[in-house]
Amino acid sequence: MATTSRTQLLVNSSVALVLAGMTTVTLHELAHFVTSSALGHSTTLFATSVDSAATDVPTNIATAAAGPLFSLVFGLAIVFGGRRWGAGFGRLFWMWLGFTSAQTGFGYLMIAIIAPVGDTGKVLELLGAPAILFWVSLAVGIAGTLWLSRLFATRVVAYSDGTEPSMRTFGIFSWLIGTGALVLIYAVTVMTLPADAIFVSMMGIVALAIFAPMFSFFYKRVSVPHEHLALRTPVIWIAVTVVAALVVILVLNRGVTLG
Repeated sequence: MATTSRTQLLVNSSVALVLAGMTTVTLHELAHFVTSSALGHSTTLFATSVDSAATDVPTNIATAAAGPLFSLVFGLAIVFGGRRWGAGFGRLFWMWLGFTSAQTGFGYLMIAIIAPVGDTGKVLELLGAPAILFWVSLAVGIAGTLWLSRLFATRVVAYSDGTEPSMRTFGIFSWLIGTGALVLIYAVTVMTLPADAIFVSMMGIVALAIFAPMFSFFYKRVSVPHEHLALRTPVIWIAVTVVAALVVILVLNRGVTLG
């Protein structure tokens, strides 16, 4: 059985997570942006937020709901529909994109009860939802995150060499490196936001792949065949990731307005 070098797995997975994480956040915000713009309001897209000129409640509900709904549906579609996409770096990118997108949806469900400025919290507040719905949202978010962790464990077992050091390299160390890089990138973009918006934005970045280290709860119950990944140093993809980070910091940080 051919196995994948731990170093190559670490490097490729870390870079793939950073690129996928930026893609996830941008697509999430684009869902807000497109919804508000389509409803006829001037809207500005930022790195971690959208500023809409809408003042009516229905538009604000639709705009706030669009991000988590898109992220959840899109993410799960990739997790299941894109399971075999790519052979090396591409396989890891699609994996991380699907999982981080779905986690974004579940994450907003989890924090609704403590962060009314977050998407789901804002929707429930605007709807005048009873307190029980905030608790239901929390429960669904936690259950969804654990479910993603169980699914992610199958990828960890499949792509590693089956040993615990290899699984830690993939499931924990690449998560730490990738998340650390994302925090550094997005920390630059939130400095002018209000304190509560900074909290929600950075919480979202930190939690993008929070399901990953929790694979350790489930991997011993997983039995899947090994899948060899054809990995080499992803020089081109590192360059693409650097360019994407510069776009986030230099372009989206200033805002892109439509209408």
